[in-house]
Amino acid sequence: MKCWSVEHVFNHPWHIVVGAAFKKYPNPENEDILGIDVIKQRLRNGVLYSERIIQSNFHIPVWASKLGGFSGHQYSLESTQVDPRNRVMTLVTRNLNCYHLLRIDERLTYTSTADTAQTRLKQETTISVNLPFLKDFCERSFLSIYTHYAQRIYFKNLHFLQMFIKAAPPSDQKPYRPPPGKLAIFSSIYHDPYYWSLTKSIVGFAVGIFVARHLSEELSSTDVGF
Repeated sequence: MKCWSVEHVFNHPWHIVVGAAFKKYPNPENEDILGIDVIKQRLRNGVLYSERIIQSNFHIPVWASKLGGFSGHQYSLESTQVDPRNRVMTLVTRNLNCYHLLRIDERLTYTSTADTAQTRLKQETTISVNLPFLKDFCERSFLSIYTHYAQRIYFKNLHFLQMFIKAAPPSDQKPYRPPPGKLAIFSSIYHDPYYWSLTKSIVGFAVGIFVARHLSEELSSTDVGF
C-alpha cells in the first residue's frame, strides 16, 4: 500500500469553504469529471449524509491497460458527511472499476481551525494493487501517476474554490430578520418570496370563494321568469 497526502489552509470561514466544495463539480477548471449523480441523501442527528456516483477520466498508461484491463473511464463512489455543529466535512471516494485489482481510496477533510476565519483542508490517498509478483512495482507506478494527476487537479480545484468563494456573499452578512412589533409576521412574509407567493394564492382563493358565494346568493334570491 502506498500513501500520499497534502494540506491547505483557506483564509475563509468553514461554512463558506464547505459550500463551495460541495458545488465544485462540474467546473471548467476540471474537465475530467464527466458526470455526477446523487444516489442517496439523508439527515440524521444534524449531520448530512450523501452518496454520489462520479464519472471521470483517469489517464492510465498503455502497459497498465494491457496488464490488468484498467480503463481510463472511471466510476467512483463518493460518501460525504457534513457536520455543521462540529464544523467538519469529510469526503471519502473509492474507485468502482477493477476494484478487485486496483483500489484507490481518497479522503478529504475540511475542518475549522482555532481561528474560525480559517479552514483546513487535508487530502489523503492510499493506493493498493492486488497483482502477484508485481504489487510493489504497480503501486509505485500508480502512485507516481496519481500524484502527478492529483496535484494538477488539486491546484485547479483550489483555484476554482477561491473563485467561487470570492463570488459568495460576505461571511459577516446576516440573514434578514423582521423588525419587532405586531407587524413583524407580515414583514417576514412580505420579504420571503415563497411565503409571499403562497399568501397571495390563499388571498386570491378566498376572494374567489367570497365572490362566487355572493353571486350564488343573488341568483337564488332573484326570480327568473320566462
